[in-house]
Amino acid sequence: AIHARSEQRAAASTLKESAEGDMSSPWQGQFERSSRDACCSALSKTQSQTDQRRSFGVQPENLNLRRRFRSVSKLYLGHARNVRAASKQDLDVALALLSEGLPSLLSVCVVGHGRPPTKRVRDPGVQSLVSNLPHLTELQLSWCGLVSDVGVCALAALSNLAVLDLTLCENVTDKGVHALSNIATLRELNLSFCEKVGDYGVRSLADLPNLQVLSLRNIRGLTDEGVEALACGLTRNTITELDLSDCRDVSDAGVEHLCGLERLRTLDLSHCGKVSDHGVEMIAWHLTSLRSLDLSDCSSGITDTGLEAIASRLSLLTRLELCHLCRISDRGVNALSGLTLLQQLHLRECADITDEGFGCLARSLSMLTRLELGQCEITDVGVCASAEGLSALKHFDLSFCRNLSDVGVESLVLLRNLSTLGLVHCQITDSSVRGLTALEHLTDLDISGTAVTQEVVDSFPDCCVVMAKDFVGGTSLD
Repeated sequence: AIHARSEQRAAASTLKESAEGDMSSPWQGQFERSSRDACCSALSKTQSQTDQRRSFGVQPENLNLRRRFRSVSKLYLGHARNVRAASKQDLDVALALLSEGLPSLLSVCVVGHGRPPTKRVRDPGVQSLVSNLPHLTELQLSWCGLVSDVGVCALAALSNLAVLDLTLCENVTDKGVHALSNIATLRELNLSFCEKVGDYGVRSLADLPNLQVLSLRNIRGLTDEGVEALACGLTRNTITELDLSDCRDVSDAGVEHLCGLERLRTLDLSHCGKVSDHGVEMIAWHLTSLRSLDLSDCSSGITDTGLEAIASRLSLLTRLELCHLCRISDRGVNALSGLTLLQQLHLRECADITDEGFGCLARSLSMLTRLELGQCEITDVGVCASAEGLSALKHFDLSFCRNLSDVGVESLVLLRNLSTLGLVHCQITDSSVRGLTALEHLTDLDISGTAVTQEVVDSFPDCCVVMAKDFVGGTSLD
């Protein structure tokens, strides 16, 4: 990898030496040892004290790519916000130069940062990649907001493309997605937040014979009709992971059409507010191979009845997310205690879950490594009674459990494997938190909004402690 230096002069010097030095240099030895996994990355770096960007040019006269990195197969530009090419602030030109100079590339990752999505990668850059790298197998263009159907249609020429990420490519429409249906080798496709895509484009994805992983998060134009057409085609395939989160027009009718996807292992329906107990029952009855299920924020229609259906049929689940379900209670949670293979359980902001439900989980789910109970009605009694049964727990969130005090937190020292702990706005003081220093594996502790002092925070030398006093909501451990 090319490591950027904090000073522009040092970075330029390093590149010059690597380009002009002889073939016996240490750089050559480094790439000989790990040629196939090498990654040209970090082409710019923030100078932390001044917060000013310093960058260096990607120019043929300074970087003889073919000679120095002829066996590089992966290119990562995830942090290259200020890459210059031929003295122009134009990442398209840089992509053209890099793809031409590195003909062995099989994987390219160009990730924009922040909002709005980056406007520096456009269709010409994508077209250059396609032209120069016809054997490309993996391409990530997430947050590249100016890439449109023109660039996406060009990708159809990549006959070996297996992984494609177009997250937040805002100008991609049904036309571009339809063109992707010609890439028979696609195994993983991410179209999350491509808000101009609708039923027509999604329907065409049913023609992809090798598709295994598909993310359609926040595709607001997707309805039950699109899900039906997609599912009818995918039943012939080997689809194992499907993300329909935040597709708010998908209802129980659409969920029913998913029941033919018998090989499905991961299903995300979070924020699909039209999904109710009926849809959950259909999932439980037909998709018995599921390992991961997310129904968070389907708050209007999912009750304890849905949880009981999950518990009765989905015995292979290892991960279950049920956050923000305001109509579930201890009754439903008690039923989940039969899912003995569960390793991750998320129940944040389920206000009717109390010590009773928590205790039942702790007694039965000995394999749990992650448990989130933030904003549930958990008290010291429940924590003290249940801590011993959660010996495998590594991540525990009790944030905004306002009835939890020093008494309950003191019992958490029994969780010897704990690495992250959330106690935001709990009624705790130095007394109990000081005892958590006994947890040898603790690396992240969030005590924002509590009365804990800086003196106690300083007693955690190997742990990242967050203690924002003006903290309002959420948790840094999310």
